Amino acid sequence: MTVCGYWVTEYRVDGFRFDLASILTRDEKGTPMADPPLLQAIACDAILGKVKLIAEAWDAGGLYQVGSFRHGTDGQNGMEDTVMISVSF
Repeated sequence: MTVCGYWVTEYRVDGFRFDLASILTRDEKGTPMADPPLLQAIACDAILGKVKLIAEAWDAGGLYQVGSFRHGTDGQNGMEDTVMISVSF
């Protein structure tokens, strides 16, 4: 979270996309949680709570949350491969 906050404040990044984001909803035993603490912390963070989050709503373990992965993100809506972000330094 610290690194993401740094990118927002220092480089003016306005959002993040998380590949295989369903892994962020699992507990230490691999069981999906209704209110995962990491995603709650991101949502409540003074900096990260205000940026755009896009999540790929499945993971390599077979958890498929398309249409139900909300957790403060836009979920997987087909835009991930059509929106191109370029950064110029």
